[in-house]
Amino acid sequence: MDKVVGMGWEGSVVYEKDVSRPSPDGWARRVVTHREGGAKHRFTITGRADPFPPGAKLWIEGTWAPPKGDYPPDLKCDVIQVTSDLEQEGRDGYVGYLIGLSGPAVADLRAQNGGDLDAAFDNLDELVASGIVSGKVADAWRDAWAAGCEEQLDLAGLAGKAGIKASEVAKLYRDLGERTVDALVENPYGVMRVADVDFRRADLLAAEFGFGGDDPARVEALVWAAIEVDRKRGSTASVEEDLANNVERLDRSVSLDAVSEAIQRLEDRKEIDVVEFGEEFYVQSRSTRRLEHAIASKVSALIEHGVWYQRSMVERHLDFVLEKAKADGTYVPLDHAQANAVIEAARSPVALVYGGGGTGKSTLARYWAGVMDINRSTVERVAPTATAAERMGEVTEGMVFKNRERTISLFLGARADGSYKLGPDNLMPPNTAVWADELSLASLDLGAALFSAVGPSSRVFMTLDPNQLGSVDEGAVGRDLIRSGLVPAFKLVGGGYRTGAQSGMAAFGEAILSGQMPDLPEGVARGGILFIPTPERSAPGVVLDLIREGVEDWRNFKVICPTRELLGKMNGEIQQLVNPGGRAIRRATPNADDPLDRVVPRVGDLVRHCRTNIYEKADGPGGVLVPKVLNGHTGWIKAVTRDGVETVMGRAQNPVLYQPSEVGYLVTGYGGTVHETQGSQFKRTILVLGDEGNALANRQTLYTGGSRWRELLVIVAQRKTIEMYVRSAGAENRRTLLQERLQHCFDYRRKDAAAHRVGGVGEKMRSSAAVAASA
Repeated sequence: MDKVVGMGWEGSVVYEKDVSRPSPDGWARRVVTHREGGAKHRFTITGRADPFPPGAKLWIEGTWAPPKGDYPPDLKCDVIQVTSDLEQEGRDGYVGYLIGLSGPAVADLRAQNGGDLDAAFDNLDELVASGIVSGKVADAWRDAWAAGCEEQLDLAGLAGKAGIKASEVAKLYRDLGERTVDALVENPYGVMRVADVDFRRADLLAAEFGFGGDDPARVEALVWAAIEVDRKRGSTASVEEDLANNVERLDRSVSLDAVSEAIQRLEDRKEIDVVEFGEEFYVQSRSTRRLEHAIASKVSALIEHGVWYQRSMVERHLDFVLEKAKADGTYVPLDHAQANAVIEAARSPVALVYGGGGTGKSTLARYWAGVMDINRSTVERVAPTATAAERMGEVTEGMVFKNRERTISLFLGARADGSYKLGPDNLMPPNTAVWADELSLASLDLGAALFSAVGPSSRVFMTLDPNQLGSVDEGAVGRDLIRSGLVPAFKLVGGGYRTGAQSGMAAFGEAILSGQMPDLPEGVARGGILFIPTPERSAPGVVLDLIREGVEDWRNFKVICPTRELLGKMNGEIQQLVNPGGRAIRRATPNADDPLDRVVPRVGDLVRHCRTNIYEKADGPGGVLVPKVLNGHTGWIKAVTRDGVETVMGRAQNPVLYQPSEVGYLVTGYGGTVHETQGSQFKRTILVLGDEGNALANRQTLYTGGSRWRELLVIVAQRKTIEMYVRSAGAENRRTLLQERLQHCFDYRRKDAAAHRVGGVGEKMRSSAAVAASA
């Protein structure tokens, strides 16, 4: 989760230190320090009143586990949000919050009573006598039972028995409130959509309520689970036949007739759509359809009704920008096709430039930004990830912008509730020109959020490499815009912009994408590429030798691996080489399932912030979030103090103090996965490929990882491993309907325009699209 906020209680809260007076709008903040067993827990309580009266809505920022025996007397809970740290307390943590126990204590009670919380309640006196719980906790539990929490406790017990995590149960209560128990008794499969619980666990919970077989609610849940299978592959729609196959894989006992009837019911309730494009029928959730339609309608509106600049004017402005670049030493020459791409992109309200690494996308974007500046537009530089946004800052260094580079979410004004300040009802300011880089990383919902905020006088310029790995979530926005043939799109070929005229990057990428083995020079690098044939077990030693040779500037190396398992091994080996005596930091219980957590960061280590964003504050519950550090930011550990871990993070080298509860988000950063480093460039890159096949062993992964360098790419792998990657086309067969919806919107607008005018803007659009097709 992006915001570190916890729970609130109805009732009074004891606090120790007043750190601020109420603000003019009535908000007050308190810092509470609690000690338990020598450990110190600090958290902040914010409420709209001072002092906080009974019934006040409270936010708790930070990490805190209720101590045994010191739980507030009023146990009725009003969940606002639950921290991601709650999940680390164990799946029973939420029940613990309800009844005044720590999460592990509830887990112990359940284990000792055969998973039955009722039995644990019956044995309270024995538990007190044995010292497992205190008398105060037992009294609190009885008070909770008497206050009417039996159903919540019972539901939490059943959920835990089905393997549903405490954070997932908490999300149910947050979203459904008092209706939680009744809603789940009526349809337990609701946990799938409300709390993202998978079908297997939801089915175990439903079995406790007597659901099974071809029960309508169960079959509908199977349909949703089948849609989710394709969504996790990046698809926004499922072919009807494939959907039936997915259902069969989940449960062979369900009949096809039952599945068809379930699809019909869901369609009648307008939860899904069944649409026909070409010769196929597609099943798509209604919410996904809205997202695709939001992009298609806004893009078509921009092209048909947006502001188109005259070509002669843009040519004059580009000449001025080029002369200025010559004067300040940043000039990069453009050939005729590239100059034409800049001119046409600057003319168009929406356009994109795409190509492989080193083909000049960023160079063209710089010139585009210069033209926009002359036209008195406010240029905004945005990217889907913090890593890609920081790279935009590097390539535009020396240029003057009103605002710094940002993630798309921060540019739109992300709020704690998941909404954005900018949107359909609050468009971005007039004459805003947005450069969106690395759009291949943008999910469907992020793309829809961006385009929904675009105003009639705004402009959008996109750069991407459609052959790189796509978003981890559903959608392929950039690819669909290119394939539609309706958006001015310009393909760049060749190379040399990033890596020099003699670079082998372009040829390397082209060979991989065509399914052919690239040239792999051994012994001596050629074209900036060196291949070292090495099995996985020997890879760490080879990498250490490479770094040891350049140990004076080892920070210029970046090790990239496809999987976190291999990366964890490499990080540990490199840490021992370059920082053997660093002081290890103390952090919260690491995630045992994450290989990166097995290497404890030390003072002096390169580190990366992972898993979630941390925000300093929000201006009230609906306020815009202010980032402290974002997922993907890199830096190094400066020192460990009484207050936490001092780091220097990001391209701007900002000092960031990690509180003890936040230190777990730091991992050693000598290497990164292919996906994590996407959008970055490094002076020297070592790409290590494991011998074992995995879901990422495909040509897309090899192509993406092999384009993260400027001076040198060293590939450490066996030749047969590279052949395995090249043979697999990857998972970029994402099924989406954005391209078809774009065509539909354009056809609708053209028919409407034909009744009012001939030529005009529509003719300009078609002319520009023709230029794009020939580029």
